[in-house]
Amino acid sequence: MKTKVQIGIALLCIALSMVIPSYSAYNIVRYNYYYATHMKHPQNQYPFVDALARTNMPAHYLPNYHVQNFSKEGLHGFHNATITKENVFQPGDYLEIASDQLSYAYSKEEFNDYKRKYIDFDPDGTLSQGQRVPPRLRRVLNAVQAELKSNSDRPPINLQWVYNWYFKL
Repeated sequence: MKTKVQIGIALLCIALSMVIPSYSAYNIVRYNYYYATHMKHPQNQYPFVDALARTNMPAHYLPNYHVQNFSKEGLHGFHNATITKENVFQPGDYLEIASDQLSYAYSKEEFNDYKRKYIDFDPDGTLSQGQRVPPRLRRVLNAVQAELKSNSDRPPINLQWVYNWYFKL
């Protein structure tokens, strides 16, 4: 009887040692935008920008914007999301937020002709050194971050501390 209990406990430990890390990884990826918008960060950092390079974004997270996801599955697969919006400040203007930069143009034609203003981000979502960001574009970034924070799905098991630890490395 004692041997059966010991075997049962050993099998349970083995199963849990496989399930817990697997679920943790799934949880971090699945609720990436929730964690990115709920972590403490400096004022000039937008952690959701870094998340755009890692996971697809459900469109309902930003209902006032157009969200486009690009994915390639496989061994070297990737995910990349972009956020776009027309008529941001005036009729016809165009804004795009990608994982490495924010682009703004007074019209979509100017945007397509590369006559746009760029604001670059470092890999962690921080505005690149020396970037002068107009206040109205900073307000847009803050508004997108606030909307993501309120609309992103809440994880059933909150692993914010794991996310913070991993992405502060």
